[in-house]
Amino acid sequence: MVVFEATDDLSGIDYYKIKVGDNDFVDVSPDNISHGPYVAGPLDPGSHVVLVQAFDRAGNYTTGSKEITILPIDTPVVDEYQRTLHTVDFLVIRGTTYPDALITVFLQYKSEQPKSFVISSNNIGKFSFVSDDHLKDGPYRFWVTVTDKTGAKSLPTNKYLVLVERDSFIYFGDIPVSILVILLLLVLSLLVAILVVILIYRNSFVSRRALVCEITEAKASVHRTLNYLRDIVRRQVEALGELRTKHEIIQGEKKAVEEIERNLGQAERFLHKEIQDIEDSLPKK
Repeated sequence: MVVFEATDDLSGIDYYKIKVGDNDFVDVSPDNISHGPYVAGPLDPGSHVVLVQAFDRAGNYTTGSKEITILPIDTPVVDEYQRTLHTVDFLVIRGTTYPDALITVFLQYKSEQPKSFVISSNNIGKFSFVSDDHLKDGPYRFWVTVTDKTGAKSLPTNKYLVLVERDSFIYFGDIPVSILVILLLLVLSLLVAILVVILIYRNSFVSRRALVCEITEAKASVHRTLNYLRDIVRRQVEALGELRTKHEIIQGEKKAVEEIERNLGQAERFLHKEIQDIEDSLPKK
């Protein structure tokens, strides 16, 4: 609120022009001032210069100014956020402030202009912000302010740094699959193909007993490799689940585990069958 007074004994005051801080001039009728102080509206915390121009009916005016200081309300407290996350995750920020207040979250990617998001605190002053979309890989900074029911504002919190890393998963539909798993599967397929070629080539040169021994070893090797791949899949999905805010594996990740293990089981049965066919095709002695 701004209180001021001006008089003109000759022609009287016609109107006022009032400017507060960086805001534009506003025309104000003397009748509005006579009924009470001028309400400038919510202002950011800090110093502001109030400039008043009083115009008489002859077109003359006089100017007066005054610097005022707006005190901030308490700054929100950020209780929880992820310091690092992957591009498949959402940024979650939780904190505490005034009940039923408006919280503004500023999110800045690298040196770009920050984006602002407005949410509300609940009736005990808790708030939770979840990003609308996945974030790009790279550094982000965020800070938070609050506006209470009266329009009073706080100073911003400190700027918090969040590092977003590119995830190591690619997607088949909604199923995340580790690139490492896919590479290992390709290597396994290549090794099996080479093994089959070698067995066929050596069929004419070595004894059946020697080939059967090698085939048995190949079966065991395939079984060990597929078990190793299953273990990698589980560890990859568990690592992804640990990045979730709630520290639990989401439904899509459970589906990924089931799908990959089913495919590995089918691959194991297929490879054993192919090796068995080779064994059965060996000449009898």
